[in-house]
Amino acid sequence: MDRTAIYARVSTRDQDYDMQVAKLRKIAEAHSWEIVAEYKEKVSGGKGREQREELDKLLTAVHEGDVNRVLVWSLDRLGRSVSDLINISQIMQRTNAQLYIKELGVDTSTPAGKMFYTIMGSVGEFQKAIINENVKAGIERAKEKGVKFGRPRLRESKRLRIQ
Repeated sequence: MDRTAIYARVSTRDQDYDMQVAKLRKIAEAHSWEIVAEYKEKVSGGKGREQREELDKLLTAVHEGDVNRVLVWSLDRLGRSVSDLINISQIMQRTNAQLYIKELGVDTSTPAGKMFYTIMGSVGEFQKAIINENVKAGIERAKEKGVKFGRPRLRESKRLRIQ
């Protein structure tokens, strides 16, 4: 059974998310998707999950299985950073929840939508690999400059006391 939630976000107090919600309700109605919750907030998309209470509630509901389909107006309503979007995508994938992004025409219950998840996962893996390479290169540069890594050696006096 589909348990659909709508997520709407605007960045400033002057903006209104009513248009997003109204159109997403019509889409749900046209597909006979039961809306069980609506999450609406006025907060910058650049904020992380911990600063976006409604997004956090939504993702918790997805994780707990209370919601298995999320409707959102556009990708930037979910998040602005690649890492946030990847994390959200991974949560949705792990729980077999579907994501419908109106402005992109993405519906992850379709083959094209599943490709979206695959691309997001690939971007995440690529980003992780780049970070790992950068860390390794930084460690090598530090070693070349004489920085020592690991636990410091015991002083001889302490080693003797231990023995």
